[in-house]
Amino acid sequence: KLEHKFSEFYIGGKKLYCGYDSDAINPRTKQKGYWKTASKGARLSPEQIKEVADGKSITYEFDAPSYSIRNITPEKDGGKSGATRWLRFTPCIF
Repeated sequence: KLEHKFSEFYIGGKKLYCGYDSDAINPRTKQKGYWKTASKGARLSPEQIKEVADGKSITYEFDAPSYSIRNITPEKDGGKSGATRWLRFTPCIF
């Protein structure tokens, strides 16, 4: 069953893709043209997903800090640290 038609589509791996529909209306801006993105485990822009689909590796750092009871030392900012995720292209089998 065909769910949607995109004018551009990029796949970076399992649960990492973006597609552009030039005819759809963006629900936030109410303007024509809309990017549908999916990036499990990271919040990536369509440009970043395109880079991964082209074979480049990117590093994503979460905005919100994560806290650890094991790492409570003054030099580690009271146990607070930002989580980092490294993303690269994963071949898909269709």
